[in-house]
Amino acid sequence: MKYNEGKACDAILRHLESREGALRFNLFQPEVVADHPAPVELVCEIGSRLFAIEHTRIEPFERLEKLKNEAPKHFKAVEDAIATIVPANEVWELQVPALAFQGLRKQKNIPTIQRALQSWITREAPALAKRRYGDYRQPLVQSSGLIPDVPFEVRLFRFECPPEVGGRMQSVHIFQGDLDASRKQRMNRACKEKFPKLAWWKKNKSARTVFLLEDADILLTNEIIVAETYLSITAARTDVPDETYLLSTCVNNSWTLVPLLINGNSLFQLSGDGPLCHWNVDPETLSPVTNR
Repeated sequence: MKYNEGKACDAILRHLESREGALRFNLFQPEVVADHPAPVELVCEIGSRLFAIEHTRIEPFERLEKLKNEAPKHFKAVEDAIATIVPANEVWELQVPALAFQGLRKQKNIPTIQRALQSWITREAPALAKRRYGDYRQPLVQSSGLIPDVPFEVRLFRFECPPEVGGRMQSVHIFQGDLDASRKQRMNRACKEKFPKLAWWKKNKSARTVFLLEDADILLTNEIIVAETYLSITAARTDVPDETYLLSTCVNNSWTLVPLLINGNSLFQLSGDGPLCHWNVDPETLSPVTNR
């Protein structure tokens, strides 16, 4: 997994600079100072405000790297075939159990499974009702179940997609186990470690506190899941940062910055009934190129 700590912090700084209408100055890195009482990632002034920023990574589960290496050979043929018939303003998503193919005894069965999936998706997807991109919270309008020649259960979703995304077919791998509990445990541990440091800057220096989560996992994580987990944790805390963002860096040429919680307003409140609030970030210039 590749993470981008420095570039991720630069990306959020550029977002804040754009919003504040001023450039950063007096940049300071408390974490490199020995015995600092609150060693956050960086502190700087933007306009008339002092900002304290802390970055952390969302860790994948322990076998994700193997899954990432094997998934393309198992699903790319299906994705490429289906992509030719997906409308330009839609995303079709196939959800499969993580590591499903690793349990197969005979690799020769894989082409049979791929053909069965392709045929089923081609038949089922056009009949599904469309939902907001990435939103799994609505009543599950989906097609699911066992398919002949496919030895594992799958689910199929049809999304309306943002214009900049373009029509595509994608496979998402669902961890079979209590992944939600594992994710919440890891995120809760990060909040316990990071929040007090940011709170020190808010209390002692009147800084505006910013918490940045970086997600480099395209297979098992999305902004809806992260937002719901994060909100369930922060609801029980009194030291929540002023601003929390999720930066998805799993696509090399296009990052996505999503506000999870800003001044007590959640991603879902900020988005209203429209598309999920987000900014697309060019990882080369680190500048937000579109926003809602």
